[in-house]
Amino acid sequence: MLHHALTYSPVTIRDLNLSHNDLSSSSDDYLSDIIPKCGVKKFCNIINRKSCRSDDFFNAILPHPSSLLEELNIDHVELPNSAAIRLFTVLRDKKTKLDRLVMSFTHVTDEACDVIAEMLQNNNTLKYLDLFGNKFSGEALLIIVKALQQNNTLEVLRLPSKTAEDVKKQIKLLHGKAKEARKHRGCENQLNIKFSQYW
Repeated sequence: MLHHALTYSPVTIRDLNLSHNDLSSSSDDYLSDIIPKCGVKKFCNIINRKSCRSDDFFNAILPHPSSLLEELNIDHVELPNSAAIRLFTVLRDKKTKLDRLVMSFTHVTDEACDVIAEMLQNNNTLKYLDLFGNKFSGEALLIIVKALQQNNTLEVLRLPSKTAEDVKKQIKLLHGKAKEARKHRGCENQLNIKFSQYW
C-alpha cells in the first residue's frame, strides 16, 4: 500500500523509519524502488528480521543515480553473509553518498572480513561504521583494522565488546599506525575505535 501511494503521489521523504514492523522479504523490492525515488537520506530498519536480506537490495538502493541515502541503520537484521558481502562490495566499488552505516547484531561473520577491509581501503564517504555485536574472530578484526591504514575518511569504528584482550592490544597498535599514516598523508580526520555498546 505504501509503495502504491508513493508511486502515484511521489513525495520527498527525508527520514524513513520502518523499525519494529513485521516486514517480509518481499518488501525489499518495494523499498529498493521507494528509497531512491523519494530522496530518502536516512533509512532505519531495526529489528525487522526478514527484510533487507536479499543480495540485490543494497545494489539497488545505494549506487542508484538518484539515491541521496546518507545513513543506513539495519541494526538487528539477520543478514545472510552473502547480503553483507554484497553491501560492502557496493560500498567498495560504487560511488555512494552513504556516510553512516549501523550494522550491529546483523550476524556478520569472518566470511565478510576481507571485503570489509577492501571497502575501507577504497571508500571515501563512510565516516561511521558500527559492527558491534557481530561474530568476528580476532584474526578477522585485525584484518579489518589494518585496512584503516589506507583510509582517510572513517571517524568511528565500533567493534564487538567481547573481543579478547590480547586482540584489543593488537588493535590498539594498528589504530596508532592508522592515525600515524593519516597524519603522514596530511589528513586531519580523527579516527576512533570503540568496543562499547553505547556511543
